[in-house]
Amino acid sequence: MLGVLGVALILLMVIAAYSIVIIKEYERALKFKFGEFIEVLEPGLHIIIPYVHKVEKVDYRTRSFDVSPQKVLTKDNVSTSVNAIVFLRVRRGKEQIKKSVLEVDNYERVTVDYARTMLRDMISSRNLDTILQEREEMAQVMKERLDTKTDEYGVEIMDVEIKDVSIPDEMERAMAASAEAERDRKARIIDANGELQAAVRTRIASELLGTKGYRLRTLQTLDSVAVENATIVTIPTSLISEDMMASDEEEGLSKDLVKEIDLKSLLETINVEDLARDIQ
Repeated sequence: MLGVLGVALILLMVIAAYSIVIIKEYERALKFKFGEFIEVLEPGLHIIIPYVHKVEKVDYRTRSFDVSPQKVLTKDNVSTSVNAIVFLRVRRGKEQIKKSVLEVDNYERVTVDYARTMLRDMISSRNLDTILQEREEMAQVMKERLDTKTDEYGVEIMDVEIKDVSIPDEMERAMAASAEAERDRKARIIDANGELQAAVRTRIASELLGTKGYRLRTLQTLDSVAVENATIVTIPTSLISEDMMASDEEEGLSKDLVKEIDLKSLLETINVEDLARDIQ
């Protein structure tokens, strides 16, 4: 008799253990009766009948999933490998929690498959330069498109980040050479602009000095050459002919003229564009 009671007691304890379901704060659960959905269980302690009721829990905390690298040809026929990461969670409404279980087999796997397909489509429809320069914009577009799809089964896309864009080594070297050439081009443009400004100022100075001012730029060039650790500078005699040498009267007149000139008003009246065109 005692043996029967012991077996019965053990059986009751096992049934009681399977009858108690604890739902955590970050979880919700779907309750089924003979396979038919009944209700969504809130956090707390719940009693069910084993083999009659079945409970399937749903975790709605945010989780991240890697989208494996997708190797695709870009619009300009460059082989590119791009991977991403997707952050998602189940929406907290009872209807959305119900959809995440009843409308899809495995919402995590389906969402990642959607993300792979969309990532490949976005890469193949864009040039390599666009992919490299607009990664944030691409991630935002992908998030919106993916969220539209996953809303059908109660999943919300929190964020999408494009982690890495890999290109062939030959393409990396070509892009590095192109960037170096672009920097050299900008440096040449800056140097040319400096020469143009110097030429314009030389023209203004020649207007002040009169007919002998056209040689001022040549003398300035020779002066800069002499600074570069040179001890001897050869100058053609035509540059130091007697007609270049100013007399004492002319020198004094030039000094008085420079003192009387308002340089600010002079610069305002001179058309720099016309001067630059004349120099060319």
